[in-house]
Amino acid sequence: MKIYTKYYKREIVKINHKIRLIITIISLLVINSIGIYMQYAYAESQDQIAVDSLKTETIVDDSLYYNADSLRYYVNLEQIQLNYNAIITYAGSTIKSDSIMIDFDKEQAHATGRVLMQDSDQVIIGNQVYYDLDTETGLVYQGASKFDLGFYYGDTMRKIDKEIYDVDYGRFTTCDAKDPHFDIRANKMRIYRNHMVVGKPIFFYVNEFPVLALPFAAFSIKKGRECGILTPEPGFNPTDGKYLKNIAFYCPINDYTDITLSADFMEKTGWGAEFDMPYRKRYDFSGNTNALYRKRISQVSNVSDEWFLKAWHQQTFYDKSEFSVNLDFASSRQVWDNQTDVNKRLQETITSSISYRKPFSSSTLYLSGAYTEDLINDTRSITMPTFSYSLPSKPIYELLPIDSDSLKTKDIWWKNFTYSWRSFGTHTGFIKEKHPTFADLFYLSTRDSTNNYINEHHAGVKQTLGVSWHDSFHGWLKLGQSLSFDEILIDRDKNNDKLAHGYAYSYSSSASFSLYGMRRFYNSKVTAVRHIVTPSVSYSWKPNFKKQNEDLYSFGGVGVDASKKASYVGLNLEQKWQMKYIKGIEKEEKKLNDLIVLQSNTNYNLRNKEKPWSDISHNLSFNPGSYDGDIKLSTTQSFGASQDPYDFNITSWRLNLGAAISGDAVYNEYFPYEKNEFITRRFFEPDSVNIQDQVIESIRDLERLEKPGNWRLSADYDYSKVRKNNYSYTSLRTSANLKITLNWALNYNNYFDMKSHELKSQSVSLVRELHCWRISFSYTKSADFWDYRIVLLNIKLPDSLKLETHDHK
Repeated sequence: MKIYTKYYKREIVKINHKIRLIITIISLLVINSIGIYMQYAYAESQDQIAVDSLKTETIVDDSLYYNADSLRYYVNLEQIQLNYNAIITYAGSTIKSDSIMIDFDKEQAHATGRVLMQDSDQVIIGNQVYYDLDTETGLVYQGASKFDLGFYYGDTMRKIDKEIYDVDYGRFTTCDAKDPHFDIRANKMRIYRNHMVVGKPIFFYVNEFPVLALPFAAFSIKKGRECGILTPEPGFNPTDGKYLKNIAFYCPINDYTDITLSADFMEKTGWGAEFDMPYRKRYDFSGNTNALYRKRISQVSNVSDEWFLKAWHQQTFYDKSEFSVNLDFASSRQVWDNQTDVNKRLQETITSSISYRKPFSSSTLYLSGAYTEDLINDTRSITMPTFSYSLPSKPIYELLPIDSDSLKTKDIWWKNFTYSWRSFGTHTGFIKEKHPTFADLFYLSTRDSTNNYINEHHAGVKQTLGVSWHDSFHGWLKLGQSLSFDEILIDRDKNNDKLAHGYAYSYSSSASFSLYGMRRFYNSKVTAVRHIVTPSVSYSWKPNFKKQNEDLYSFGGVGVDASKKASYVGLNLEQKWQMKYIKGIEKEEKKLNDLIVLQSNTNYNLRNKEKPWSDISHNLSFNPGSYDGDIKLSTTQSFGASQDPYDFNITSWRLNLGAAISGDAVYNEYFPYEKNEFITRRFFEPDSVNIQDQVIESIRDLERLEKPGNWRLSADYDYSKVRKNNYSYTSLRTSANLKITLNWALNYNNYFDMKSHELKSQSVSLVRELHCWRISFSYTKSADFWDYRIVLLNIKLPDSLKLETHDHK
């Protein structure tokens, strides 16, 4: 039988004797007073009493709860002995043990046998616990505890403050095995809860074998972001010699910003320093500033300074307007020579830009500018400023003095007329000057002795007005017509005439309809097939603007048509095949839309008397979807060809075939390990004190939740041929992602040029899971560049416990 009891601490309330005297005197004055004067005196006295009475001590109601299968009272000693499944709870702390002795006089508790102590979200287990109820401190023998990032064991564990623990002969590990595969040991260890662990001296053990010793060490166990020094990367390669990279200091500034300062020191190639500051506030702004300076030594007497600065900022305002800026500057492209990212290493241009976008009801204002440097040719281009203001397509009847709402319900042919308008302006510059001035960059055009431009600038505005009409005839024939008008005003023309003006216009119309055919099947997995045929015809026309506009510049989106009169008729035929089928034992009906799509089109030039027909273009795609079973199969196929309309010979073609196969493999764990009690939660059977759920700690935990396919093979074949110039291109890209065993994983990718029989690029990575550790090897090769990297890291503490070495060319 369990016995439940509640015990209250005795509190004594002391009242000042002087206050008692004052209260008595005031009470006599009130009783004997007459008149308004004495009434005011009475009221003032009562106010004084209310103030003084707050000087009494506050009563604190602390309580201790306990229960057990049996208990024994020692009244004279003010002690209680709890036996068998004993539990006490005091001030948010819980002790559960085989036997607990409570001393109410000394306000202490002593638990023996198997003991579990839970203090808020902190759980400690041990063989014996002494706990002081007043100071809320305690002592645990042969104790163990779990924090967010690992497990702690010690001969003696003492809680000396609310958030501080001292451990004698302590061990720390992130391994959840009952007998940890590795641990970090210290004769003296202090744990600052949710902050850091400090120990001295430190010994690193692997399978009970010492591999490293340090006089002292400290590492963080704090959740989230915290100031500190990151683990540097020592190593050696033939290019740099001995090096120490990523000597970094990280510090969060506030909830939205943090900074990282790092330095690299290379024996043969110099040193470098880097600054990185990302920031982000959801729905408001985000950005980053990254700067690098490197003193490069290529030879003993050849020293160069290299640097780059990259910064960007994006912000959204309350009125849904958006602002963004991107700054990208570099001393030369050699600053990226050591980058493992192929795209960065081959980068030849850098661009800085700024933009602002503001919506106005149904219209939009856009302002922008851009500055680009060609690091290979040492040239620059600028597009600044640029603006555009556009109105989307709207019904014309909204401009008329009529009731728009009543017109919407009427079937009138002209109500489908719509209009749109866009205004655009820009300034562009192309600068070849090696050391340009402000004028060279922004407005000054100069020529050399041969009258060719060294620096060339242009400025102009353009507006486009469009009117269109779309309707359907008897609901099946879709008709459309449109008229477009363009007009520009530029700073000068090719004859150097100032404020040159030009315009152009064009007309187009189209008609299309769809035919449907369906075939049903009975007693078959394929229940229906539908064929959709959509023929369409279009007509376009524009007058001759060659003579009128041939002297006008065209730049940055500002320009008008300067070609001869033209009129075309376009023919297009689209065919689609769709299918319904029965899937699975439950016979669920599925759809495959656009299973096969075939498009053919050509143009007829009404102005060309000799060969008015253009090549006939065909595009065929087959999209069967994917087969999902024990093995998943997905494919993509597309074929394109151009055909001469006069002899029907194929002039060019292109074929793309892709396939991927994936599945789940079953792996056996031949050497399973027993997990510790914090993972199994077998503190006491059948009861246990709940602790927080476990987080994802390894790839196996992730697989148990998401169940992804653990192997995948894919291939993509691309072939193209142009008979006119006998050009051909053939390539094959393959990839393999294989989880070979429970702990081995292999990834491989390559790109093979089948025409030149050359392997253009390839990459391979091999990963070995070591329970709480991971070791990986990766190798990449592209042309003359190669890079390899070997990394050993702890899964839970990848920044603090990591060893890495790499080399590249």
